[in-house]
Amino acid sequence: MEQIAAMAAAEEKRACSREQQARGARHGRIIGLIPFYPGGVGNHNETGNAHSLSSSQAKASWLRVVVCSLAEYMATVIIGTCSAEHEAMAEAALAGLPFSHPFRFKVRL
Repeated sequence: MEQIAAMAAAEEKRACSREQQARGARHGRIIGLIPFYPGGVGNHNETGNAHSLSSSQAKASWLRVVVCSLAEYMATVIIGTCSAEHEAMAEAALAGLPFSHPFRFKVRL
């Protein structure tokens, strides 16, 4: 888990940079869609699925990295969640994105 956290931190430093620039003329016309299910509601140690043994907090960190990497290519990203807790977790993970180019994200229950 320490290696995963270190990888997430390094990738966030690279992808979530204020200097990141939008690429290409189609940037504003492409929308990214991300399903976000970090695990069991009320139990941050439960992974909730077979895709990863990472904690829900680690998955929230990776959500930020994924959104940052998509911001380079699209102006809007919509994150879908299955619970109010996951919605709040996603919004907290994405708070304060640093981009100098136009970018929007929406978290939807």
